[in-house]
Amino acid sequence: MKVLLIQPPHYYGIHSRPPSSFPLGIAYIAGALKKAGHEIEVLDIYAHQLDDKEVCRRIKDLTADIDVVCVSALSTQYKYVKWLVGELKSRFDKPLILGNALATFNAAAVFANTKTDICVISEGEETIVDLLDNLNNLSSVKGILYKRDNKVYANVPREYIKNLDSIDFPRRDIFATDIYLEHTGLWSNPEIRTIDLITARGCPYSCNFCSKTFSGIRLRSIPNIIQEIEELRSKYDFAGIKFNDELTLVNKKRVYELCAYLKKAKLSWVCQGRVNLVDRDLLRTMKDSGCKALGFGVESGSNRILANMNKGISVEQAIEAIKVTKECGIEPIIQMMFGYPGEDDLSIEETVRFFDKVHSPTMQFSMTTALPGTKLYEDARKNKFINNEDEYLEKLDWGYYADREILINFTNFSDSELSRKRKETEERINKNYRLYITKRPWIALGIIFNKVKSYYLRYGLVKTIKKSLGAASYLKKDSWVLG
Repeated sequence: MKVLLIQPPHYYGIHSRPPSSFPLGIAYIAGALKKAGHEIEVLDIYAHQLDDKEVCRRIKDLTADIDVVCVSALSTQYKYVKWLVGELKSRFDKPLILGNALATFNAAAVFANTKTDICVISEGEETIVDLLDNLNNLSSVKGILYKRDNKVYANVPREYIKNLDSIDFPRRDIFATDIYLEHTGLWSNPEIRTIDLITARGCPYSCNFCSKTFSGIRLRSIPNIIQEIEELRSKYDFAGIKFNDELTLVNKKRVYELCAYLKKAKLSWVCQGRVNLVDRDLLRTMKDSGCKALGFGVESGSNRILANMNKGISVEQAIEAIKVTKECGIEPIIQMMFGYPGEDDLSIEETVRFFDKVHSPTMQFSMTTALPGTKLYEDARKNKFINNEDEYLEKLDWGYYADREILINFTNFSDSELSRKRKETEERINKNYRLYITKRPWIALGIIFNKVKSYYLRYGLVKTIKKSLGAASYLKKDSWVLG
């Protein structure tokens, strides 16, 4: 059977985001289809940044001899998927299958507002093979919802794949992997050609705002991860790895084993951590093995707000973890939210004081956004903050971008007050940090040096000179952030 796989773009409103994260989900599906003997075509709209006219032209060319089309999309891509499915269905009448988070969490809206035929729920590698073998007997396929004669049918869920090592590696050869390598980078080190991979699926924690496609946690073995990295090194030129797990540091013994390999491989890397799961010995080992930065979802400087989030950490743990991470030479990427239920002037002030204690600037505060698949989303629907799911999902394409329109205001502030307070809070935190480093010029010089080095490696001499003029005046910038 000939299958067309489509990876839609990610947007901030009308502007497409750069291809900075390889589409592992659909690449894993491609690996499963290849193993099952299916022929595959790929339309990677995201990598090639194709406009609508070019997408329509390619659809016309590609669907002439296609048996089935598979689209992978997040809930934030709903608006684009509505348009895309309309264009596809206007040109052919073959089965159209949707997978990933949008299908998993918003199948009702998808079936009601598009001509999608089948939604694959959660993990797709086994389901897609079973599905293509039974297109004439859909009721027998676990893990799908499908629409027939204007009625939606929900089959029994499919069990998770227990042994992740049994899954074929994501197939990258049919995607524009070199484009992703150029755009991914190691967060604050964009000059490093970086590849994405995962070492696990799921997360054992249950934060109320976090949308998780998989429940629980399943881990790949270290030998299996090493095998994939070595295969990738034989095919692609890269010096960095971005581990895209929800929580790479979930098992310390496993992290030590991975660090031993990465040190020998001389690869730089970054991952997502948790402030309650790191200690000095682990961080030193990570630094020694090439870890450049570590993401910490701190989210708030208020213990009251953290409790509301069911975050399972304390402000005190965050302060200590960030301090030790810095001392070990790893850059902490502090990820924050603004406007979570319960946010008020007191919690904002606590967050400002938190940053004064960790001596860091902010990354932008993400506006609290109810994402499908979260308790926050279900609470918003229950409390009538979301009355029309179709309209809400269409506006979700900006994700939790800080300067987006406020979709739901969970606070007692007005929308304009909430936006103003977010901006003012960022400015206060960054101003305080600038005052801190002006009294420590060696820190400022180190930041400027790293910025200039990054510019030179990525852009060359001429652009470096131009950009360095901006870097040299960073102390005057109200919104300057590290990175």
